[in-house]
Formats: sequence, C-alpha cells, structure tokens
Amino acid sequence: MFTAAGDFQPTTVTVRTKTGSGANGDIFAAAVDRDVFLEDSRRLVRNATGEQVVSEATLYADVADQAIFTTDSKVTLPGRTARVLLAKRHVIGDPDVDHLEVTLT
Repeated sequence: MFTAAGDFQPTTVTVRTKTGSGANGDIFAAAVDRDVFLEDSRRLVRNATGEQVVSEATLYADVADQAIFTTDSKVTLPGRTARVLLAKRHVIGDPDVDHLEVTLT
C-alpha cells in the first residue's frame, strides 16, 4: 500500500466528495481526512473532459482512496480549498509504488 508517510513528508487534507447536484447546487459527502504527498506547482493538464486547464497543485494518495477523489470534489489544503480536476491511477502491481495522482485547481 502506498503511504505518503512512508517516504515523504505527509500533508493532511480534508476531502468532501461530490456526490451529485441538486436544486441548490452541488451535493457533497461528509468530510474525511487523508494523509497525502502534496506538490504545490502550477502546470497545464487535461481535465476529465479533455480540456486543457491549469492545475495549481497535485497530490499523491493511496489507490484505495480513488472513490473519494471524484471530479469537482472539494479538497481543503493548507491555506486554501481546491477542486479535483482529475484523479489517475498508477498501478504496476507493487504496493509500495502504486498510487493515485490527483490534479487540483
């Protein structure tokens, strides 16, 4: 299992998974905390619909957490709240290396 605490300085983030939309806007699940490796750097990426967008941060998490990092979910980072642009699995069959790459606004 990939653990941010194992090899890197972990950052605890709070995730509110987007579960849908209603008459009053987006609907989010209860907040959960996750330890991740956070890389604050701006880069050009493609979002879930294939458009080029600017990502302000990327986090790396356990592959098992993919279900909570759905597109447009809210992620509270140190100092700000971001939205998930895209979550990509990187799985090669080695639990020490397998991870989830999440690009954020």
